[in-house]
Amino acid sequence: AAAAFDAALLARSTGEALAAVSAHADAMAALGDAAGAPIVEARLARIGALAHASAGAAKPSGAGGGDVALAFFADEPSATRFDAACAGEGFVVVPVSLGAEGARLD
Repeated sequence: AAAAFDAALLARSTGEALAAVSAHADAMAALGDAAGAPIVEARLARIGALAHASAGAAKPSGAGGGDVALAFFADEPSATRFDAACAGEGFVVVPVSLGAEGARLD
């Protein structure tokens, strides 16, 4: 799924990128189920459903414990719908963007 996401980004294919995010989330859920240690617990599954309902995709991120999910959207209106849906269910949305200059040594 990660390679498919990278390829989709390089090809500038939003649909393929969202499909790769969904596939990654599904693979994480299957791994957790097989291990008997859920990775995509109920809150993360709900966030994924809210992203899907807003024409996006979401996946867990981090070391586990259900603390962070990343959501991706093709356009601003879809992201705005997702933000409102999350707020309505008590989830905190932390806005992030790509392209900022990271830490560096001068």
